[in-house]
Amino acid sequence: MTDLQAIVDEHILIREVTDADADAIARLCSQLGYPSERSDIPTRLRRFSTDSNAAAFVGVSAGDAIGLVTVHLRYTLNHEAPIAQLTLLVVDEEARTRGVGRVLVTTVEQWAQARGAKKV
Repeated sequence: MTDLQAIVDEHILIREVTDADADAIARLCSQLGYPSERSDIPTRLRRFSTDSNAAAFVGVSAGDAIGLVTVHLRYTLNHEAPIAQLTLLVVDEEARTRGVGRVLVTTVEQWAQARGAKKV
């Protein structure tokens, strides 16, 4: 999706995660209360890359990943359309209140809508 690669505003770039984000992802997960080691992250990211119903995005400012969000698409018996579930959202302690979380949630909403989800 091209708008996911674009600068959302003059300070925050949203993009899909890469192995190069492993340090930041481990730090952000640890801040959220889920201690993680950098060495664990590439394996976890590979799971996302093989699952077309899952995605992970980072918010980047000044070259640093300062926010992380993950989303999973689910099919349920009570809805015709899939439902997107936001499964992780964290913004670096030093970057909170700057709108990073809002932009990450908007990214999830766009991703979900593009896949036919009516609810997040």
